[in-house]
Amino acid sequence: RKIRPFMLRRRKADVLKELPAKTEMVVKIPMTHEQAKVYEAARIRAISNLGKTGSPLIDLLKHLTNLRRIACHPYLEAEAPDPFQSGKFEYLDSKLIELSVASEGVLVFSQYTSVLKVLKVLLKKRGIETLYLDGKTPEKARRTLVTRFQDGAAKFFLISLKAGGTALTLTRADTVIHLDPWWNPAAENQATDRAHRIGQKKHVMVYKLISEGSVEEKVLALQGRKRELFNELIDGEESRSNRITRDDIAALLER
Repeated sequence: RKIRPFMLRRRKADVLKELPAKTEMVVKIPMTHEQAKVYEAARIRAISNLGKTGSPLIDLLKHLTNLRRIACHPYLEAEAPDPFQSGKFEYLDSKLIELSVASEGVLVFSQYTSVLKVLKVLLKKRGIETLYLDGKTPEKARRTLVTRFQDGAAKFFLISLKAGGTALTLTRADTVIHLDPWWNPAAENQATDRAHRIGQKKHVMVYKLISEGSVEEKVLALQGRKRELFNELIDGEESRSNRITRDDIAALLER
């Protein structure tokens, strides 16, 4: 209420009327048999930990992070994870030819560099040139990578969500793939906007990959709640606290 007189909300759609359309699709993908077994065992451990009196919230959140990683790939800690142990990578493999032909450029985002590195292995197996950027990439190298992508050096650009969410213009891309959902939808939107921004001339397709029967489906619901809270705040209405609680975690762990 105090800052409302000093705020002006300008939606991108209202300001950049010449910007091409953006279409978002949620793609729900079954986990592999082995992946589902590993996930269920981790879920049961998380529920057991939740039931322990005095278990710190931070420990419970670690369980959620583990479940989200398994929903991407069950063996990310292995020395050389097999991409085909994950339903998501099986799905991506089936779409690589289509993406290579139909798309001018593809941006692939994940919160986890380990997930991106598995995809990098898959693309290398298929003989597809890729570029890669994460939080350890120096600023000068970032600029070089952007120039190379914009000039057509590679069709696929793999980017960690936090490192690539701002300060990149990648308008050659007309396809964006999010390998895993983040609690805060604004982070995903900022990443998508690396392609859907001034200078983009093509319709942008955005695919959000979700493992069926996993916590990722619940994360989508949380994203909707956070989006509502954000809109309430910016529009000057009262908003509820959005701190995650033990009840929230219990709901996320339900089948």
